[in-house]
Amino acid sequence: MPPGEGAAFANGYRRGQDEAAAEIERLRVALKECADDLEAMIAHHYDKTLDYPSQKIKYDRDMTPVVTARRLLNNEQRASDER
Repeated sequence: MPPGEGAAFANGYRRGQDEAAAEIERLRVALKECADDLEAMIAHHYDKTLDYPSQKIKYDRDMTPVVTARRLLNNEQRASDER
């Protein structure tokens, strides 16, 4: 490898890693916003009916994507904290 080419490769690799990390952060923010919005919509929809067992079952079912998103976001946060 010619002199300086290794450094150029390393700089390009780091730039690629930085771009990937920025894209992951944008996706993380978008997922959080979607989860927050969906939770608000579901809470509004079931506002006065959660005392009924059949409605609680539907509420829990509808909240599954929100719970999954939050779990993934928390796992990602813990992983980044460990780095």
